[in-house]
Amino acid sequence: MKHESEKKQTFGVAVDFANNYPFTQFMNGGHIDYASALLKRGTNVNVFLLGFGRINRAVFLLSVATNQFLAADENGQPVPKKVRYFVFDRAAEKKKKILEDTYYRYENFAAAAKKEDYLPLPEPAAEERYFDCEIGTEEFYGIIGKLSRNENDVGIAVVSLGDERENLRAASEVRKKSNGRIYAIANIRERQNEIFAFGNQAFDERIVSMAKTRNLIYESEKLARTGRQTEQDFAKARLRAEEKWEAMSLADRGANIASILGLKVKLQLLGLDLRDKNQDGAPLSRNEFERVYAAANMPKFYRADKGNASDTCARTNLAIQEHERWNAYLLSLGYVPASRLQILTETETRDGKTFCTNGKSVEEKRHGNLTTFEGLKEYAAMIAKRDGCKEEERDVIKYDFQLLDGAYRLLDEYGFKIVRLST
Repeated sequence: MKHESEKKQTFGVAVDFANNYPFTQFMNGGHIDYASALLKRGTNVNVFLLGFGRINRAVFLLSVATNQFLAADENGQPVPKKVRYFVFDRAAEKKKKILEDTYYRYENFAAAAKKEDYLPLPEPAAEERYFDCEIGTEEFYGIIGKLSRNENDVGIAVVSLGDERENLRAASEVRKKSNGRIYAIANIRERQNEIFAFGNQAFDERIVSMAKTRNLIYESEKLARTGRQTEQDFAKARLRAEEKWEAMSLADRGANIASILGLKVKLQLLGLDLRDKNQDGAPLSRNEFERVYAAANMPKFYRADKGNASDTCARTNLAIQEHERWNAYLLSLGYVPASRLQILTETETRDGKTFCTNGKSVEEKRHGNLTTFEGLKEYAAMIAKRDGCKEEERDVIKYDFQLLDGAYRLLDEYGFKIVRLST
């Protein structure tokens, strides 16, 4: 009982951190191309984890699941740009092993997998380096200095070492010795001058409520296809969404919570922000938001057979980013990709009926959609051929568009507004 209570409390601290400190909050127009929602060339996001006990491990895993970025390659195409995590702890390598069956399971899986047996394998969710050293020593600051030389990099230190005094002292020293180039967030009760605080703020229950309502977006998309969009239809859809939430696995519930936490990242990549309606800042209208997000090319609902919004607008890039974020969340739990054979042939029986699993198994921690964005198209083609239907009927990319397509209504319903970062 105590273990479960501690686990819940730790997750709550990680949620508080992810909600209040998306890494984009420490970026500006010098780091982000707001028109495309891509990081600019030469920008790295460096996160220094000072201490790797249960709090910072939880912060690490949820940060990986919510802070995913893209940058343009040499041909101008969006590709994953991994956040770099540098872990400092007296027993860093030993504590890394705690994550062997979760976060690092995929690393071992990918090294042994026969690539031809799988859809294109996804990129690892992040880059990490571990340092067994005493924090605050000359060796420690020497390493920090070498890792933060690039002026266009974003540096964030997350401090959770022991008691509040120790956390504040370490955070203040890092901030000072980096000449203010590294932002410091410490596990302390309240903000102290330039040192941000996490771990003691009240949990915003609206995050879970919005995660539940996230299922309504799926149901609303179904209504849009049928043309039925009365208030009565939406009421029925809401009830179905609530019922589905109660039947979800913990992994699926967590995926919805992480997707809501990732909303602020997406908005800030567009040069926008998320605020309570009673806070300062002129709210954008729905049309104004859609012009920023979709370059005035916002479809009523996504249709795989009709193509996406213009490839030059941020909407498509943010759909790719959402899939990378979803991949990262499952990889952080220890999920691995399903094989082509599992996707095509595996079945299960429920209520006396046989269904195709499409490679998904909660017990074995694997999923058929753990692949690249382009791999999702191959996935849809495979199972459409198996099922004898059109590819659009098995398309799953639509879910990567739906989060922001439906965000304005969702946020408005829960008392939030979208503003420009400059306001």
